[in-house]
Amino acid sequence: MEGENTIIVRQTDAAGNTSGSSTLTFTLDTTAQAGTVSVGPITSDDVITETEKNQAITVTGSATGGDIKTGDIVTAIINGNEYKGSVSEDGSWELSVSGSDLAVDTAFEVTVNSTDAAGNEVTSKGESVHRLNDVPVAKDGTAETEENTVLTGNVPAAEDVDGTVESYQLVDDVAQGSLDFNADGSYTFTPGSDFDDLPAGDSREVTFTYSATDNNGGVSEPKT
Repeated sequence: MEGENTIIVRQTDAAGNTSGSSTLTFTLDTTAQAGTVSVGPITSDDVITETEKNQAITVTGSATGGDIKTGDIVTAIINGNEYKGSVSEDGSWELSVSGSDLAVDTAFEVTVNSTDAAGNEVTSKGESVHRLNDVPVAKDGTAETEENTVLTGNVPAAEDVDGTVESYQLVDDVAQGSLDFNADGSYTFTPGSDFDDLPAGDSREVTFTYSATDNNGGVSEPKT
């Protein structure tokens, strides 16, 4: 059986005489012991931002206990790509991972393969979960002005559940008149003479689209 075992041995000759007993103690080792694998925060806040998607990110952690030892191979498969490292003397490890892979695969497993003194193999496992930055949510808006009357206004305030909205950007300009669009979401629309052809009482719709950017570089879907 696994662990320390004792055998008592006696000899018997052809005449039926039995010798004194001898004791043999041995250890049976057929199973290596798994250790503990932990994964640290993927980034300072465990959130992958738009900027970090385009960077290499150092994923760190520890692997200790059981039959884990210095030099054991650390492996993570993230978004179908394999990343490898090794356990350091202090039990730490690190992997350089593409931010684009972490953006796709927000949960992954880290394994450490070890072998004990008897040659038995064991795999120790740890898991990591992180998330992506939530981009802002911009809103549609409407405003009215009279012919040849300059309109000033602000786009509706965008919302961001995990950050702050830092700026607004013009995506598609107006087709008639002229528009001055500012980073704070304010704008000035000047009809000019582009609407002089309108009959009295008629109106014409003019649109522009814009987006919002948060403090993590996330950009909203364009709104009108």
